[in-house]
Amino acid sequence: MKTTILGLKGRILTHGPNEERGFALCVGLVLAGGVIWLARSPLVHPDWVLAALAGWGLMWIIGPLTQAGAHGGVLRTEWFRLLPARPREVARAWLPSEFAGVGPLVTLIALAAIVVYAAPAGGLAVAVAVVAVAGQLAVLVLLSKTMVLLIGGVMRTRFGVEVAAFQMSLMLAIAFAGWIPFAAPVVPGPGQRGAPFDLLALAKSGLPAGVVDVLTWSPVGWGMGAARAAVAGDLGGAAVFLALLVVLAVALAALWRVLMVRRLSLPPSRPVAATGGGREPYLASILGRSPVGAVAARELITWRRDPARALELRHGLLTPALMGVIAGLSGWTWALPSVGALIAMFAAMASVNLYALDGTALWQTLLTPRAIRADVRGRQLAWGLLFAVPALVWTVVSLPLTGAWWAGPVAVGAAVAGLGVGAGMIVLLGVTMPAVGMDARHRTELGQRAGDPSGQQMLLWIAVGAACAAPSLLLLLVGGDPSSWLHQLVASALIAAAGVWLPGRIAIVRLTRGGDEFLLALRSGPATAAQKARDAWRKALTQARAKTS
Repeated sequence: MKTTILGLKGRILTHGPNEERGFALCVGLVLAGGVIWLARSPLVHPDWVLAALAGWGLMWIIGPLTQAGAHGGVLRTEWFRLLPARPREVARAWLPSEFAGVGPLVTLIALAAIVVYAAPAGGLAVAVAVVAVAGQLAVLVLLSKTMVLLIGGVMRTRFGVEVAAFQMSLMLAIAFAGWIPFAAPVVPGPGQRGAPFDLLALAKSGLPAGVVDVLTWSPVGWGMGAARAAVAGDLGGAAVFLALLVVLAVALAALWRVLMVRRLSLPPSRPVAATGGGREPYLASILGRSPVGAVAARELITWRRDPARALELRHGLLTPALMGVIAGLSGWTWALPSVGALIAMFAAMASVNLYALDGTALWQTLLTPRAIRADVRGRQLAWGLLFAVPALVWTVVSLPLTGAWWAGPVAVGAAVAGLGVGAGMIVLLGVTMPAVGMDARHRTELGQRAGDPSGQQMLLWIAVGAACAAPSLLLLLVGGDPSSWLHQLVASALIAAAGVWLPGRIAIVRLTRGGDEFLLALRSGPATAAQKARDAWRKALTQARAKTS
């Protein structure tokens, strides 16, 4: 059975959609090559190799948080529930397949930096390094897969959703703003002199002793710790680190089997309509007096009840707020007014796939006379109430708290323009570039193949970011004053109005003229939608080549 499951995963990896895996492989190989270069370079202290490998291991730990509620793998447990075998036997046969994939392969290459570091010390140090690489890889993979199963169980509760939302938002905030504590002493603020910065001296000097001890004795640093002990001639210390890796790997494998057996023993989940949920929000009852208001009221209720949307709502608000906290604690209080613009960017990224998340429920809108315009504008109105109000309140309140009045016009203008363009782009990309996944009526768990809008999110990040900078750039081009409240408000209001109306109008026309094709794409599922997109792209390329020739 082990060979069968491993072969099944191999065939899915080789014959399934490989765009994301190919991109991840390319990026991973570049990063792994960078880690190996650190180990070979005489200009870099070994502490930085330890830090790089610890950061790599940390990504294995926090990675499951980005897939909160998802199954976290290529194989799915429901495929094996009806096999004529006990769940314990299936789990035992499943375990080797967890080490097959892009992630373990790239991680193995990155961990080869340990062998490169130990090579000058002789054959014994290399032997220790090879064993350390195997043990470290086993620990990282098993720890990540175990966390996936643990989080999958926790996400079945509302409290688990809240915890996962905060953890993922914190991880994203650290990923985007984790450099600020290191940059703040060098660039403390506008008009202030920072400390001198010498990158070469920092690379040669290494990390503080306390940081090195923490990284070395954490599970993500045990492999490098064994190699460093072997290079220093301390074979007893190397044996301790290797023993820790073996013990932890065995313990994680046992825990993984217990959790997987429990997962395989669960009965199949069935979709349940969330028709209850308590009283409707008061604001929703007021908005429901017009067609646009009725759609906005429905959207507000859906954002609160749908677990997938509720998770994105928290990400869109928590991530920028936590980035502001990091900046404030680092001394960059002058940057806090810019969090409003960041909320616009993250909220747009979190909301780009609304139509695909709703799935084939769109047929009700298409069959209702004059409902398409109300649907598009109502979604924009609800999005503004959910995200625009907190963004503007944060921007205005942060000005007197930080004393950064000089940044007020630019910050408010950026937030207003970004929110307007974001409100328009979410509906435009939602109907022109949907990331189709499992239909909403078939999803039984949070994150269950709901579509991957990563490409659309990157496009929105660029578009909304450009919109945030547009008012100041426009004023500079026409001879206005970017530091003037009046000029900024007029410019940002014009950009926001155009950003709301024009993309929304295009989305209305798109749904009016091609709503049946769009509904068919939502019904067909991700594979058919992706194939149609590839066929359309190839057709466009063929037509372009024919015109040029």
